[in-house]
Amino acid sequence: MEILAARSFSLYLIHIPVFFAMHEIWFRLHGTATPSWRRATLYLALAPLALAVVTELNHRLLERPLRDHGKRLAQRFAAQG
Repeated sequence: MEILAARSFSLYLIHIPVFFAMHEIWFRLHGTATPSWRRATLYLALAPLALAVVTELNHRLLERPLRDHGKRLAQRFAAQG
């Protein structure tokens, strides 16, 4: 539960772009917005997986480094003041 809580902001930021990307990829691969039952099941299995991967990458490569940079800037500013 702690892992999900730590990544909830990343999940919030990234879920819409992932949804649209998955929809676009689906449409380009299958040529229809209305999938068959089997393809819909595949889509519903792959979408959360893609969301989890992109959320983790966003958290590790953007959110954490930027937060750490902000902490260092705040400490430097506080030390000057």
